[in-house]
Amino acid sequence: MLLAREPSSDGGGVTPALVSVANRPLLHHALDWLQEGGVREVAVVATDRVAEHAWEAIGDQAHRGFATNWLFQVPGEPLGESLTALTGFLEDEPFILHLADSLAEGTIPGVLGDSEVDELGAVVLTHGRERALAPVVDIRSGRHTDGGAAAGVAVLGGGVLETVAAFDAPPGKELNALAAHLRGIGGSVEFRTAEAWWRFADAADALLDGNRFALERLRRVPIAADLKDTVVQGAVSIAPSARIESSTVRGPVVIGPGARIHSAYVGPYTSIGADVLIEGAEIENSVVLAGASVTHLATRLEGSVIGSGARVFRDFRLPRAVRMNIGPGAEVAIT
Repeated sequence: MLLAREPSSDGGGVTPALVSVANRPLLHHALDWLQEGGVREVAVVATDRVAEHAWEAIGDQAHRGFATNWLFQVPGEPLGESLTALTGFLEDEPFILHLADSLAEGTIPGVLGDSEVDELGAVVLTHGRERALAPVVDIRSGRHTDGGAAAGVAVLGGGVLETVAAFDAPPGKELNALAAHLRGIGGSVEFRTAEAWWRFADAADALLDGNRFALERLRRVPIAADLKDTVVQGAVSIAPSARIESSTVRGPVVIGPGARIHSAYVGPYTSIGADVLIEGAEIENSVVLAGASVTHLATRLEGSVIGSGARVFRDFRLPRAVRMNIGPGAEVAIT
């Protein structure tokens, strides 16, 4: 089960499952992880609005080796009601609950090992970066620790759904709250730390971390894009419709469809979205989202997130000055 919840009222309006990391929404990465782990049937639970945007972003997924079902939430309904709606779908079998807001390095068997869950039990994966609501069992040492926040994935027993009708939790805290709920009714809960895991947080630095995490797993693939007088080094994924001229691209880098790069340097850990323009500029360790442009900069752009449709450019008008149009919550550093 993939849970793609809308953000809370104070969450900035960002739906984590739809956030683009390495040019693909997190929901897409989650489906990859489940597919690689041998899952054969998936239910995506989301509101109509989120499901519509998700469908636009990932399509019908007919190419995958499993069936993808869509189950719709009523906006604002308690999480327990959404889970209860899965009762007929799951037929009392253990299942994986994935919040669709994270990236993992290992496969499901590699992360979970030989774990088994009781009827009212759970195995909750943690990433160890924050404090958890319950002790954590480290899968390498077997020792209990007090660190580790839920990594966004749990294996739940088939009887859990019968206990959660009145259960609710804020977006992002579902698994910790669910673990506390199960322990409160006598269920067994095991926490396991994942070796390498990244989970979304609504901050630019967090998105850059996720981008690097994803790109570190990029593999060199054949390039079918239109390249002219261009040097490509390392692991690079370039959409066939991209056009690159008189530039250097040093991976790991992913470049989306329709992107145009001219007289530029695109350095490691950079994601260039669809229809982006990079001209006369150097960029590294950054995310440039769809439709944005970065042109004729006097210095290299590093550690930056450029939003969809944004323009970053050098203005040659006199008098020389820094001129900006800054939206809510933006951050600008001039060095």
